Amino acid sequence: MGFDDPMEIAELRAPEPGPDAEGSGFCRLVKRGRLVRGWAELSVTSVRGTSQTEVRWEEEIRVAGVPGFADPVVAVVGRVVFGRALDHLLRGGPR
Repeated sequence: MGFDDPMEIAELRAPEPGPDAEGSGFCRLVKRGRLVRGWAELSVTSVRGTSQTEVRWEEEIRVAGVPGFADPVVAVVGRVVFGRALDHLLRGGPR
């Protein structure tokens, strides 16, 4: 079971290339589907003095047919679903 979740890239800033480059990358997506609307922001930032990277995903979604008072439940479900997907991608899972 699934559904289409079309998104448009509204803003994109790539991080500087190279192993010693400091900086961050950023992408803002606008969700334009019939079922899911809203936005998502993904930022990737190198952690100064380490070889680690911090990844942050933030979004605001509205689901068609779901009343506004259910927004907290939608937020929790979205956090779990997208958190798992992001963890999988960061571990090098298939794309």
